[in-house]
Amino acid sequence: MFFYGQEGRHNVIVELGMLELGRALLEQPGAPLNPEYPRWRDYAGAIAEAMRTGGKVHVTIEEKEPGRLGCQRCELPDAPERVRTAITAALDFFATLAEVTYDPAKVEVIDLRG
Repeated sequence: MFFYGQEGRHNVIVELGMLELGRALLEQPGAPLNPEYPRWRDYAGAIAEAMRTGGKVHVTIEEKEPGRLGCQRCELPDAPERVRTAITAALDFFATLAEVTYDPAKVEVIDLRG
């Protein structure tokens, strides 16, 4: 995860696999008992801060993800359905957890696979 500020907005760059892992860990009933829980709550908080301030959430697609985007960078609504569905499910979870909303137009998908 990488953070940067721009014009009073908090922006974040996250990997799709980590979004999904964070969601899987935090949605477990026993999550607070996990020694890694504080780190994942901070992770969720950083994503929520980007949503709250109207910043960009850049989601990277890494080598292990199957398929192609059809572009190197695209907005979330233009991403293939499989990718769009996975990102939306994770971001919806983090938004609900932090009681914030986000604008899907502020989510950019970046394919890092050469």
